[in-house]
Amino acid sequence: MDYAAAGEKQMTVLNAYRACIRQLIASGRLASVDPSLTAFGVISVIGGWRRWHREDGPVPKHQAFEYMVRFALAGALHGASQEAL
Repeated sequence: MDYAAAGEKQMTVLNAYRACIRQLIASGRLASVDPSLTAFGVISVIGGWRRWHREDGPVPKHQAFEYMVRFALAGALHGASQEAL
């Protein structure tokens, strides 16, 4: 495995998420949050569902993915109110 190339791809994805989060903050659609923490959270939730999802399970892949995207976005949208934690 080319770890340097994989690391570069991961940074590219992370930076894309950060940029989107910064745009949402600038537009007023997202409260002031830490772009890096929010990006890590969204990436983890959206990517993590693949670890537990089974093709032969009761939840279709598209439904599980759509739910996880909504879940991650809800967390990002309401996460700023938890800054004092």
